[in-house]
Amino acid sequence: MHNTIHMRRIFLFGLIAAAMIALLSCTALKTVGIDEPEIALDGVYRKVIIQRFDLDPQLAKTHPEAAAQCENAALQEMMNIGAVPQIEKAGDATLRQRYAVVLKAYLRGGQSGPAFSADVRLIDAYTGKTLRQATLPGDSMSAAGPRPKRKTADVSAQELGVLIGEYVSTAVSGEAADR
Repeated sequence: MHNTIHMRRIFLFGLIAAAMIALLSCTALKTVGIDEPEIALDGVYRKVIIQRFDLDPQLAKTHPEAAAQCENAALQEMMNIGAVPQIEKAGDATLRQRYAVVLKAYLRGGQSGPAFSADVRLIDAYTGKTLRQATLPGDSMSAAGPRPKRKTADVSAQELGVLIGEYVSTAVSGEAADR
């Protein structure tokens, strides 16, 4: 009798272990590589939602108006280019939307002088996944398309906003900005 109970426990343990192995073998793991190709944005996104641009704390002390100037210049440039059908500021829009991309920017000042730069991210508004990331001005502008034909070494907040507007328009439409 004692031997039968022991055998049943061993059989039950083996059965549970086999079921767990079978269950684990049915799940598929996907490894996401760093070199995965970028998701094509052209034609997919119909709206850009601009979140308030953030300022480096040091820059906020010396140029507190830089974020607003840059944000407004980016908005105006996207409207001038016309590659994005709809543009809204985050305060006016619900962030979790299909076919919308969120524009986030973090502005920094130059080490010497009035030059500005920005870390720009384009995020799918529905999934929250980062679609594009670039530092402007910089060589990474080629990720969205050809570089603008203007000097980008020392840019003001407004000029940086124009570059951001061109970058976003090019990334979302898939076409180079005509400038």
